[in-house]
Amino acid sequence: PLHLFKDGRSLDQFSINHFIGPAIKFQLPTNCSADDQVALFNTRKSELAEADFILIQTNWSDNWGKARYYADFPVLCHEVMSLLIAQSPKGVGLDAISADPVDTTRFENHRRLLENDILIIENLTNLSLLPNSGFSFSCIPLKINNSDGAPVRAVASIET
Repeated sequence: PLHLFKDGRSLDQFSINHFIGPAIKFQLPTNCSADDQVALFNTRKSELAEADFILIQTNWSDNWGKARYYADFPVLCHEVMSLLIAQSPKGVGLDAISADPVDTTRFENHRRLLENDILIIENLTNLSLLPNSGFSFSCIPLKINNSDGAPVRAVASIET
């Protein structure tokens, strides 16, 4: 939250348990419309309530290392953000560089998530290797005092 809010919590003020928990994955097709996003999330609404982390696979990480990675990446629509926030997960993970469009000046998705103490984990990769559910996720950041962001070692553990 300190990332955008002067009085927000820094990462070192979160319990380490806030960075670990059960997760689910949503696969969003390229150029998925807002209506299609809402429909997809509504089909798994009961699973959302059980998850501490919601990971969004768009396969945008395939563009890593290319100029394209930094432009026109997919973002979640306002309605889906509202749906996610209502479930109060610990975090939302993305395989893109940001939760907001590249041309934003308001960072609305960042603001909405962070003001609810929902972490944003960006630049994830290999999400295609995960099942849609049945796994835990951890994203423990470097412990740096008063940090508003930090690298993490993102790890998923698939239940057997």
